[in-house]
Amino acid sequence: MNIDIEVLYQFLYQVIDNLYRHGARKILVLNGHGGNIKVIERVGLDFRKKGAMVVMLNWWLMAWDMNPAWKGGHGGGEETAGVMAVDPALVDVSEIGGPLELENINENLVATGFRSIRFKGVEFEILRSTQEVTDNGWIGPDHPNTATVEWGVEMIQTTADYIVDLIEELKTVKL
Repeated sequence: MNIDIEVLYQFLYQVIDNLYRHGARKILVLNGHGGNIKVIERVGLDFRKKGAMVVMLNWWLMAWDMNPAWKGGHGGGEETAGVMAVDPALVDVSEIGGPLELENINENLVATGFRSIRFKGVEFEILRSTQEVTDNGWIGPDHPNTATVEWGVEMIQTTADYIVDLIEELKTVKL
């Protein structure tokens, strides 16, 4: 499901504004989608002007920092393991495809990532939808077939423990 960026902005702004009106000045947003980052940044800067602090945590990036072996991509092992930790029945392993095959723009414009294209040794971006890049939604260094429930549970617990510690530290910050 996709939500228009302006709708997402208005929704998140209203949620944070309600917290702000009730006295919250330190607001933590746990993000699970790269496409939300710019909206969260925009809202965070709006509330910074009001004297609040909005902390954005992107769980998948945090996991990479906590354990480089967890570094993943879109729909890869990292994200699949995270879903398996919540409920293994949500993952249909029979739908996990074969090797990663990115769709090039043409024979000279070679896809190296979601937006990244290489031409004559130089990389740049061409904005495309996921479906134009990969037919199964997976892209990255970690094949989804590497995911396990155990990996997911360890990753989710480690991330949750970190967030608890961070919240305690943020309590000491003076605004």
